[in-house]
Amino acid sequence: MKKRKIKLAVLVENMATGRGIRGEHGLSYWIQVEDRSILFDAGQSDVLLHNANILGVPWDEVEAIALSHGHYDHTGGLAFLPGITVHAHPAAWSPHCARGRGRLSFIGSPLSKAEIEGRGASVIESEEPTELLPGVWLSGQIPRPHSFEDPTFCRDFYLDLPGRPPDPIQDDQALFIESQQGLIVVLGCAHSGLLNTLELARSFDSKIFALVGGLHLIGAPPERLGKTLSFLEKAEISRLVAGHCTGWKACHLLEEAFAERFSIMHAGQILSF
Repeated sequence: MKKRKIKLAVLVENMATGRGIRGEHGLSYWIQVEDRSILFDAGQSDVLLHNANILGVPWDEVEAIALSHGHYDHTGGLAFLPGITVHAHPAAWSPHCARGRGRLSFIGSPLSKAEIEGRGASVIESEEPTELLPGVWLSGQIPRPHSFEDPTFCRDFYLDLPGRPPDPIQDDQALFIESQQGLIVVLGCAHSGLLNTLELARSFDSKIFALVGGLHLIGAPPERLGKTLSFLEKAEISRLVAGHCTGWKACHLLEEAFAERFSIMHAGQILSF
């Protein structure tokens, strides 16, 4: 593959740096490949619009938005993006709930699929990989051969407020961007498990060049952290930018293992590949 210009701007993240940039619990990225661009996730409010305007994101050129999954901190900003084309897993609109700090709460999308379509958006659902731009793939549903990567290790997820059916978060997806150096893997929360996600990524390109996003290792037990770090070190990833749900303990271990190849993600950050 010939070298092409790839730019990723972090519009929403828990932390923020830069004059006027706001942070909030959530994620949203603007991704540009050559002269075409998309969004990946929408944060939970209009913060993505505020930060995008400061960063000079050309909204009129954004072709679509892809969702990593249906939790509120990745979908709430859709309320401020009328008319956009939305790519999502069919289960993204499930009634996602979670137990934390002794109570059960709804954590799904604040807007239903019908409400999003009622605002003029076009919703495209698929469980299969979707090529959003040339060489830019939404992964589709991620197989889970590594059973130790249980999404409920840090909290219990359910599909209703009474807390009965467990929620496997089947709608979890990642973004794979082909580059001359290898595959760039962009994550929302990696609820399917980091190893499971990267195993699927290798079916697109055996060389993973960069990993960006939430690794969902906050509160991970030592055994899971150890297996994950061992896998990442063997994968010979050249660039790792982590944040959101990764957790400070995991970030510290990643910094020790990857040194200058590792950095903390924050809103206002612009990455070039």
